[in-house]
Amino acid sequence: MDGRSFDLNSPLAILNPNSGTIGTGGTVGVDGISLNTFERKELEIDLADVGNNALSINSSGAVVIRHFALFNNTRSLTLTGISGGTIENNMIGTRADGTDPTGLNQSDLGILITGSGSQTP
Repeated sequence: MDGRSFDLNSPLAILNPNSGTIGTGGTVGVDGISLNTFERKELEIDLADVGNNALSINSSGAVVIRHFALFNNTRSLTLTGISGGTIENNMIGTRADGTDPTGLNQSDLGILITGSGSQTP
């Protein structure tokens, strides 16, 4: 699954109507680890009112999940039984523009991986 948006008339052209970055970058913590800014996402999914497993994937194969903003549920993403794959460039618990959805609308567990062989975080 890829949350980027593409131009209908030019399918290889990626659209970016929510352009910009989130955060200030710099170093964090006592070890001075470098923290980059993050690009805003084009697609946000409000996972409200759909139960504990709002976005759940049960597969014996590899999965790719990138470029989403997921918020407003106990578990933003549950992966079961996957064998390999990539999860990258997602924003968990915030809206696509990086703002706080306020209150209990963030995410408690973020990404839950169970019964899986391997993945690339």
